[in-house]
Amino acid sequence: MGSYMRCFVAAVVAVACSNCTGLVDANLPPDAGTPVPDAASPVPDAGQPTPDAGPVADAGQPVPDGGTSDAGVDPCANVVCNQAPASFCVSSTVYQSFASPGSCSQGTCTYAPTLVTCASGLQCYQGACVTPPPVCDATTCTGCCNGTTCVDLSTQGATQCGKAGAMCGSCGSSTPVCQAGACINPCATVTCNQPPAAICLNATTVETYAATGTCDPLTGGCTYATSTSACTNGQQCAQGACVTPPPQCNANNCTGCCSGTTCVATANESAAACGSGGAACVSCGSATPVCQSGACVDLCVGVTCNQLPAPFCFDTHTVESYVTPGTCAPATGTCTYVPSQVPCGAGQVCQSGACVAQAADSGYNFIFVAPPTVAPEFFGGLAGADALCQAAAQDAGLPGTYLAWLSTSTVNAKDRFTAARGWVRPDGLPFADSMASLTALQNFYPPALDAHGKNVGAIILPTGTLANGLKTSLTCLNWTGYQEMSGPGGYPQAGAGQWTDARTTEALCARPGALYCLGIDHNTPLTFAPAAGRRMFLSTPWIPSGGLAGADAHCASDAAAANVTGTFQALLATSTASAGSRFAPGNWVRLDGVSVGDMTTGPLTAPPLLSSTGAYTASSYAWTGAALPTAVALGAAYTCQDWTAAAGSLVDVGTPDTSAAGFFFGSQATCASTLVSLYCLEP
Repeated sequence: MGSYMRCFVAAVVAVACSNCTGLVDANLPPDAGTPVPDAASPVPDAGQPTPDAGPVADAGQPVPDGGTSDAGVDPCANVVCNQAPASFCVSSTVYQSFASPGSCSQGTCTYAPTLVTCASGLQCYQGACVTPPPVCDATTCTGCCNGTTCVDLSTQGATQCGKAGAMCGSCGSSTPVCQAGACINPCATVTCNQPPAAICLNATTVETYAATGTCDPLTGGCTYATSTSACTNGQQCAQGACVTPPPQCNANNCTGCCSGTTCVATANESAAACGSGGAACVSCGSATPVCQSGACVDLCVGVTCNQLPAPFCFDTHTVESYVTPGTCAPATGTCTYVPSQVPCGAGQVCQSGACVAQAADSGYNFIFVAPPTVAPEFFGGLAGADALCQAAAQDAGLPGTYLAWLSTSTVNAKDRFTAARGWVRPDGLPFADSMASLTALQNFYPPALDAHGKNVGAIILPTGTLANGLKTSLTCLNWTGYQEMSGPGGYPQAGAGQWTDARTTEALCARPGALYCLGIDHNTPLTFAPAAGRRMFLSTPWIPSGGLAGADAHCASDAAAANVTGTFQALLATSTASAGSRFAPGNWVRLDGVSVGDMTTGPLTAPPLLSSTGAYTASSYAWTGAALPTAVALGAAYTCQDWTAAAGSLVDVGTPDTSAAGFFFGSQATCASTLVSLYCLEP
């Protein structure tokens, strides 16, 4: 019985003393006003069997004259017995309660006890039967357990670290960082022997760094002690060293231009310091903004802007073309052209940059996003959501019958489409062949268009459906009422499973929600011609080493292992060049023939998630080193020392399962991560 027996014994003691104020036994039930018996009164030993539920006594309410009574007066005359002791647990499934009101005898109240057994599946807690808390273990939690709470791997910190359902631990000072459920020391593989170059603090003072630094166990970054020294013998500090100052700058000793006493070599001239023959440097103006061979020039001289980009489909019913002539930028010599949008005529749609007659029926089912007209709690169930899809299709002139991609507590979304096969977007680009392939993460172009063919952008819409097409419990009460709902939700710009299960943290039931709408009229195997362009794939994970050459070699190794011919280079930024500068602009194509778009600029037309073996990789990352493919990295520390070592600051990485800007910068990773891949592109 343990502590439960002690509490029970204390509860059955009848209290006869009315003036024993100030004495409180911590083991009594929480009737704060009940005095304890005098120390001389016999108390049952905690090890003896409990008496059979004799009534529990307390002093009751005191009589008006302070609780004393004469021999001829009934001691219970003014006593009200309504302060029964609180219930308490006798065991994990039994609690004891006390009847109220009680009965008075000789001025003392007693309360009849009752033993209550909890119903099946309930447990006793603080004197009541309650549903036991959930169990956190390896079958329900991939992270660690903080009591009954599962702490996800992605949110663990140094004070809650672990995995596989084990209890969370706290990382110590020797391994202070929690990564992938394990406490690590980022300095374990770091050697601090690459100090920064010496710098000039002023014209006569040099600051240098110690050859060996100290690693920060929280970040894996190195710091180096500094020291200063003064230049002597008339020397001056230049580029971190004491040197003899140059002679007076003039035509006799300078072929470039003179900035004060400094000779600016022709090869180093810029628009702010341009000239030759020892003349004073000048700043180039807006009309001739580029310094070239010692002279300010306009790079547009000799350039004619009459080579228009090809027209393309702005949306399903609009062609975007360009006006000639274009405008040349004097600083770059490149041409820009003003766009012009022309709507297609009645019965026409835009395809490949031209308006063509719309086919009555393509032979495939369409998939599109219906606009957010009402909140999911007001969809009106599956039937109401289906009606919203049908109305959106009719408004855009799309033929066929449509159902909403939604699950309920009794229906899996995938089971609503088993009789159909072959889905394309309103622009004709392929989405998925079958429910079997779609729920196995194989999809082609993202379902990002509305029924008119316009991209819906970065929205999250309700699905109640996992990546495998099965239902969840988060369905806004089967799309008829409000529910605290924070996922799953679909992300139309994504591929793999994220298009339906992006695990959003947004509350989706109460605000207007868009819908995925899928046609059901056709059962046609999906085929399509591969897009033209250079090929690309997502590599296996790579730990930085060997610089860009090492990354390119990893791409080549993956290609060879999968029998993919051709040359491939990694899309990586360095401290001196952007990732996009490694390639000429153009269109890249996944190995399944899906056009990805220009990966040197982004955003894309489809997620670049296909591996060299044809696997539709989900929830992975790709090294990039910068926020944009056109941006230079912030420094070598932000590119794993320009990809030569698994050490440095947190590095920008892309998320390949999206076609939005996040494909290049969607997260960050440490240089020692074993989960990050490479974008491998044909040059």
